[in-house]
Amino acid sequence: MKQTLTIELLDDCVFSARSATEGGHESLDRIPGASLLGAAAAKLYAKLDRTQAFAAFHSGRLRFGDGLPWNGQEIAYPMPLCWYHAKMQKPEEKGYLQQEHVYNLFHRAELSSGAQPKQLRSGYVHSDGRWVKPEHSLRLKTAIDPATGCAAKGQLFGYDALARGQCFAATIEADDDFDPALFQQIGDALSGETLLGRSRSAEYGRVRITKLDHSPEPTSQKTDGDTLTLWLLSDLALVDAHGQPTLTPSGEALGLPG
Repeated sequence: MKQTLTIELLDDCVFSARSATEGGHESLDRIPGASLLGAAAAKLYAKLDRTQAFAAFHSGRLRFGDGLPWNGQEIAYPMPLCWYHAKMQKPEEKGYLQQEHVYNLFHRAELSSGAQPKQLRSGYVHSDGRWVKPEHSLRLKTAIDPATGCAAKGQLFGYDALARGQCFAATIEADDDFDPALFQQIGDALSGETLLGRSRSAEYGRVRITKLDHSPEPTSQKTDGDTLTLWLLSDLALVDAHGQPTLTPSGEALGLPG
């Protein structure tokens, strides 16, 4: 079962890239699925019995995907890290990647021109080649010393946030034998206005979530031979046959036979 949710940012939203409180603050350029899980749990956990709560939020049978840029028709997917362009050559024009200037080093060892390659790396890409870079906003703040009414020393901080007005789409997915009524209940609980991210009580975090009547799928293309190409739409944590983390993908680790 799948359900796609569109998320419109009504306010700036803060999704921290790291939990450290010292040093410069950096926000993610997507809405992490963990935020959606937390929002659903905040509304439903106390209303569910133990079996339902475990199935929804602890069993792994229900999965909350990241919110990725949405243009009203399709989701933009993470820029493949194997896409490069010649360092002195502009890879895009009017917001669209130019096919003749982008090289997929997954299939070729070097640029044909012999130029120095530069990784595209950042942003997201639509099937028509549109290159999307979510807009951020940065606001500096300071704590007030209650004794003086002035700015407290050493209390200057700032939030890097996803700017309001942008739209994202996330997919929640459940195993085939998951309770359909519970799946529907979770989607309904997330629908409407809610709060996501950090600093929700102070000007950040308001979003409007809407359920789509269909779940758009990424465009796939056939490749020659028997090679399977994977495009990771989120981070992938693989384990080997002994349950230990591995950075060397194998067919078995990916759930493929043989």
